[in-house]
Amino acid sequence: VLDDDEFLFSDLKSLKAFDNNGTFLGIIEEIAQNPASNLLSIRSSKSDKLFFVPFVKDLVPKVDLENGFVVINNISGLVE
Repeated sequence: VLDDDEFLFSDLKSLKAFDNNGTFLGIIEEIAQNPASNLLSIRSSKSDKLFFVPFVKDLVPKVDLENGFVVINNISGLVE
């Protein structure tokens, strides 16, 4: 049984990513394991580039599996 703030990688793949203002950023393609934190690999909806967001509560405050999205705190330089 997973805690409320734990997720299976397979559940996160293909979720939509939005910023705090509701702007669509892209789709989660992969989750990379990293010693510091796992990284969400998100394909940009604007440029088709990949960007990587550390999967930590400060940067990804909301994961809504039921509705298929995450919210990213898009701090300066994180997502172009």
